[in-house]
Amino acid sequence: MYGVSPAYFYSSFGPGFRPADILDALPGIRDLGYGAFQPEAFRAEISSAWTGADSGRIADRARDLGLSIGPFVAHWLGSNFATPEALGRRGLPEGTARALEIAAALGGAQVFAVPLPALVLDREGGSAHGAAIAAVRAGLRGALVERLGLLAEAARRAGFRPALELLPGNVLGGSAEFRDLLSIPGLENLGLVLDTGHFHAMGEDVPSLPGQLGGAIAATHLCDNDGIENLSRPPGDGTIPFRPLLAALAASGYRGGLDVEIVCPPGDVAREYRKARETLDTWMPPPPASPPRTAAADPRVASPDPMNAPGPGARNLERSPV
Repeated sequence: MYGVSPAYFYSSFGPGFRPADILDALPGIRDLGYGAFQPEAFRAEISSAWTGADSGRIADRARDLGLSIGPFVAHWLGSNFATPEALGRRGLPEGTARALEIAAALGGAQVFAVPLPALVLDREGGSAHGAAIAAVRAGLRGALVERLGLLAEAARRAGFRPALELLPGNVLGGSAEFRDLLSIPGLENLGLVLDTGHFHAMGEDVPSLPGQLGGAIAATHLCDNDGIENLSRPPGDGTIPFRPLLAALAASGYRGGLDVEIVCPPGDVAREYRKARETLDTWMPPPPASPPRTAAADPRVASPDPMNAPGPGARNLERSPV
């Protein structure tokens, strides 16, 4: 199923979008041919004002429109992982309980996603690069693992699968460092939001990630860029090879949504998201060919050669609602 990431609301209304804006946007999402959306509170002050009635109205409108509610993205919780000072605080990341309350009231997919933003090292917003950031990450790893463990446990107790979205320059690193986390007790079921634009800008081989990460992929943000600047452009507007990526997702057994993420001016939202869905349609792996019907009792009809049967890479991507 095609869906939209929270970037749809960000592009339509700006970073201060409210539950009422999400509610108003839902008919347009359906009219563009999408079947799901990822709700989000981008700023902490929006989460503070978000009520149970807001969640109920969004859930009711989505149901009436035939839309599925995808993973909840608690964007503002990323501030707990943005600086060494924030990571050094003890206890559950601030705002987690409120975020889980909002997500539970919405219903929908049981994935609770938190972004790890670029690590800020000074008051001027400076960040480290290369060997310098590797040293900083090593020094903060213990604090990071502790805070992620508390976050993951809280999410599981609330009935959610915890997941991370990795932005360039974050405190953890890339796909290799994420895989390392999965060997830590309490983080074995940690999920990943596969944001293709972020990973491409981080220099990763995006089509290889589903094979490397397997069942760890809990959701997607499908966008494109040139691999240098961390932009969220429509698939096809950059240099990410989406055909092999979609085939790899199919082969990996990923059963979640294909959620598009485009950041653009408000007046371009409908055009860009429609174009993205249509483009992705042309790149989807074909369904496996059906074997010829044979009469088992008729010796004149040859049996299909098992060596020519479609392998797992030829399976069509299952589009279950998330």
